[in-house]
Amino acid sequence: MQDNCHKAGCRAASVSSFLDLHFEEKIKDLFKDSEFLKLLKKGKEQIRSATSNTIHDIYHGLDYKNFLHPGSFLSSQPYNISFTLNTDGVNKYSSSTAGHLWPTYLMINELLKEHRFRKKFIIPAYIYCDKHDPNMLTFLNPLVEKLNSFYEMGIHVPGSGDGDITVQCMLFVATVDLPAQAALMNMKQFNGKCACHLCKSEGTAYGQHNIHRCWPFKQNDEKRTHQDQINFAMKATQKQAVVGVKAHSIFVKLLYPFDLVCSFAIDWMHCVCLGGGKYIMMQQLSEGNKDKDFYIGSSKACLSHRLLSIKPPDIFGRLPRSLDNLKHWKATELKSWLLHYSVAVLRPVLNPLYLFHWTLLVGGIGILCSDSIVNNDSSSADSMLQDFVLLMGILCSPTKCTMNVHLLQHLAYYVSRRGPIWAYSHFAFEGMNAFIKPLVHGTHHAMEQIGCAIGLCFGLPNFIKDVLANTNVPKDSKRLIRSLTGYSRSNYKTSSRIEGGYLCGRHSNVDSNILTMVKVHVITNRWLKDYEVEADRRFENDEGQKCYSSLAKTWKTNSTVTKFSENFAVCYGRVKLFLKLNSKAICICDKLEETFDNVRFNKHD
Repeated sequence: MQDNCHKAGCRAASVSSFLDLHFEEKIKDLFKDSEFLKLLKKGKEQIRSATSNTIHDIYHGLDYKNFLHPGSFLSSQPYNISFTLNTDGVNKYSSSTAGHLWPTYLMINELLKEHRFRKKFIIPAYIYCDKHDPNMLTFLNPLVEKLNSFYEMGIHVPGSGDGDITVQCMLFVATVDLPAQAALMNMKQFNGKCACHLCKSEGTAYGQHNIHRCWPFKQNDEKRTHQDQINFAMKATQKQAVVGVKAHSIFVKLLYPFDLVCSFAIDWMHCVCLGGGKYIMMQQLSEGNKDKDFYIGSSKACLSHRLLSIKPPDIFGRLPRSLDNLKHWKATELKSWLLHYSVAVLRPVLNPLYLFHWTLLVGGIGILCSDSIVNNDSSSADSMLQDFVLLMGILCSPTKCTMNVHLLQHLAYYVSRRGPIWAYSHFAFEGMNAFIKPLVHGTHHAMEQIGCAIGLCFGLPNFIKDVLANTNVPKDSKRLIRSLTGYSRSNYKTSSRIEGGYLCGRHSNVDSNILTMVKVHVITNRWLKDYEVEADRRFENDEGQKCYSSLAKTWKTNSTVTKFSENFAVCYGRVKLFLKLNSKAICICDKLEETFDNVRFNKHD
């Protein structure tokens, strides 16, 4: 490979290269996997049974439904799939000028949401490594050409679980951060005039020489359309952008309907967690704002103590950290703070008016990232976020209305078009970035190192499965493979199997009153009366989520609370014990009562 371009016009400029991981081969391997086919069929069944009034997933959005009409692309063939694309820079080297990585991933939207974000099913497509950011018109051109081919001709998959099949693919949405989004759309950066990719708002310039820009609240901004983007790109010149558009996007080459506006997602990880939410917290804790009503820096120690006293359930990836380390918090920590901890921790300290302002953000985001969004909920979330942006300019300053804050005004509208915000967030892709970073062990040939390691990582499970299924392989060899790969730990349980999971941690003493309640439950539900009661302290479902009884010893987490229904109402209870009756189980818990203590405002506030 040449290090410099041989063309005369380039003046021997250095050549940038990227690695093609041939993602079509990964798609073939997936469709030969019986587990993947089973999950895909279940996902397709959910799509067909989707209701029109409630948004549960990406396929409940208005834009996805356009591909579900009779004879449309996603309804015509059972194996047709759509992708969510992600690309972002990964800082691999801290003390080298060798550059950074730009991996490109594809995620299959039709998989069940419980499995869609697993590393096993996210497809690495390309990897770029250089000192400079890639030129998207060049970097993604091979991807666009492949997508066009796979849309028209499809990918032939011989020997799948359903025989020889043809899989056709299309790109549905691209989720990237704001700098990468500007490059993909060929628009101005987020601090430029008319930089919003969803509306035509110019923003307001401020600061010395007007080098900064903010987006104060403005109601009913004119929305961009797909045709607008094409028209603006045709009028733009090399020196003059038109309404923020500098030239055509690389995705204009796609041969099927790809909306050049709504196909670019608002990523709530960057927009809210790492963006507006973190920005507000930094302002409230900053020593430079001591004279402001929203300042809480003097109570940082108290707030940190309250935060560290919280014991979250096991499903939380990270435990709470002190506010002293706020600038080092990861996106998952900021998400937990926003949705779960912040209101309870801030309430005794933060000025009630600013607390109300913060709860508008918490409430609006909480609705839009939930598993079920009805029309009324979406309207409520939109009102909350509109009020939040309006108050941001009044309570803080119009200059605090950054692009991340401005995008909150469009979030509910975007959810109606493309589904809940978790369906296309960066969280799963950031996990993939964390997975590939350790695969590089030197600055030379980084792309090749990653390509080789990814091939081994994705190919090894299939190899292990084939070896274990081969009757000619000695038992000692199979036992060694299981112990080296962790296969035995993930597939062999020493606990009791029940419907939907496992019970672990045997408990010997069961209260006689509980046994009487069990007898009543068995008779009421017409279960088999011939049963043996076995008491346990922990339940783990098939997805790996755990729930503990209050008898189990837990130090930093608390997974003893469960949700159940009573007279068609949702209730919560603290688990006392799990009882196994043959293949079924009963959870014994104490019901928790809800309390409502409203935030009150006095005349001074």
